[in-house]
Amino acid sequence: EPIDMAVLPDSRVLHTTRGGQVRLTDPSQGTTTVVNTIEVYANSEDGLQTVAIDPGFEDNNWVYLVYAPRDADGDGVADTPTGSAPNSLPVGADESYWEQWEGVNRLSRFQWTGESLDLATEQVILDVPVQRGQCCHVGADIDFDGDGNLYLSTGDNTPASAPGAN
Repeated sequence: EPIDMAVLPDSRVLHTTRGGQVRLTDPSQGTTTVVNTIEVYANSEDGLQTVAIDPGFEDNNWVYLVYAPRDADGDGVADTPTGSAPNSLPVGADESYWEQWEGVNRLSRFQWTGESLDLATEQVILDVPVQRGQCCHVGADIDFDGDGNLYLSTGDNTPASAPGAN
């Protein structure tokens, strides 16, 4: 499930896959390899979304990713249940029941080593709250303006009819 790509200054291409792989295509060699795997929450449309190269990449080597972290708070436990939420509240549950499907889509940047992302260099820029219980409308794209300002557009994974969408 390829999602996005970004061309490096040397003409190699970074690709993201929804399942969390960052792939590198070297057109001069005719090869594509998996250079990183990001641990992602991958129910419905969630996962690794987009990749972008910093406008000053040749000086700073920053690569930006947007992804759905499985464990955003870093406590070693998945933040949200796997699978979709039920279509209605279980008997005896109140509206707080839906809170267990609240997660984030994360915009982070990483240093490019020349061959892969150094995952230890992750700098979290923004966590966008999202409801993960019902499918669909996940998405993200990153762009920069002429002054180097970063812009992020997202989907929210919240169809209007989803229980708890309010």
